[in-house]
This record gives sequence, C-alpha cells and structure tokens, in this order.
Amino acid sequence: MKKRFLVMAAAAVLALGLTACGSSSGSNATTAKDAAATEISSEAKAAPATSSEAAPELSEAAGSDWYMQVLTDQTYKKDYPYYRFVDLNGDGVPLLFLSTTQKSFIGDGDKACLIAYVDGQPKVIKEIGGAGGESFYCDPQNHTLSFFSRLSGEGHLEVFTLKDGELVQVTSLDRYGPMHDPKTGDNKDTVYLQDGKDIKEDVFEEAWNKYADEKFIITYDEKNTF
Repeated sequence: MKKRFLVMAAAAVLALGLTACGSSSGSNATTAKDAAATEISSEAKAAPATSSEAAPELSEAAGSDWYMQVLTDQTYKKDYPYYRFVDLNGDGVPLLFLSTTQKSFIGDGDKACLIAYVDGQPKVIKEIGGAGGESFYCDPQNHTLSFFSRLSGEGHLEVFTLKDGELVQVTSLDRYGPMHDPKTGDNKDTVYLQDGKDIKEDVFEEAWNKYADEKFIITYDEKNTF
C-alpha cells in the first residue's frame, strides 16, 4: 500500500512526545511529500550498517513515517544536519544517529544524538558531545552500542545492548593515567578498570578492542536535505 507522509513537525512533537536532543520542541509545521519519503526510505535501506556491510531492508513498521518525523522537523534539521541509519539488532528497524558533523569524533562545539523507534514512536536514547570528545560505536554483529568519552589522561567506554528501547549495560572500561603525583613528583602507573575493578593491561586492551572496533565507529554520511 502506497505510504503517504503528511508530517507536521510541531504536531509530531506534541502527539508522539518526541523531545529534540538539547533543543526546544517548538518546530515549524513541515509536510513531507511522497517523493521525499520514497527517497529517504531508499537511503535507509541502502545505508551501510558498517563500513563493509549493508543494513537489512526496513520492516513495514520502520518503513513508516517515524524517521521522516525527525528528519523533516525544522528544529532537528537546524541542529543536526547529518544523519546515519544502522540496524543494530537485525530486525529491520534501524537506529537513527544525528550529528552536527560528519566526523566520528564529537568534540567541543559538536553534538550527536541516537534515536530509536520504540512503542510506535521515535525515542531519544542517548546524546553525546563535550569538551573532551565522545564517539558512538554500533556493532550489529554482537548487537552492542558503545559510548566512548575522553578527558585529559582518561578514557572511558560504556557498553550496552538495546532492549525495548532501554539501554542495558554489558560492561564499562576505564583507563586513567599515567598520572603525575604532585607530592612526590613521580608519575603513577596507568590504572585499568573493568566494571570498576582493577584488571591487567592486556585484558583491558582485549575488551576495549572488542567493543570499540574502529570498523563499527559511527560516521554521519548523509546530509539532511529534507
């Protein structure tokens, strides 16, 4: 059945309870024409899940207007001009990543946002961005989402699965140092933690490489022209 997309951004925000990532919900009304819907549907089907794999085709539910409600919302378009689709769980319902930049590393002045289709409506799952810098990793093979963040002398990785629109933590990895001890003038050894417990460097590196494999890092390949 031919789908018709009549999307009014303000109505979508009010009716669906969708809160823009770090933005107000007072968007201008927007109409998404059939041609635009066809184009974005094709892009979503063709968008690669990773740098080397194509995402599965969209299901009927995901092929509805949920992503158009986001991509044609004027507030989102202004704040997040780039996007990327990834099917994390292989169910044909993709995740939608939005960003202020095409780069994978979200540094100072940039931000990115992850939106999923939950209970018949778009839902903001996670926002990243900060002075130190952050990145999304999305691994369709193991169905994990990883959020990297760093500050001076620190690196952090939080790993989750996504179930019923909620993040379920798998593990966390933290690296501190080497740190300078102002009292002795010596450099302290680097500290490696998993789930808050000390681990050896090789164990840490193995886990880090598993969950933060560069082939799964999210870049924002598409320009939102809707």
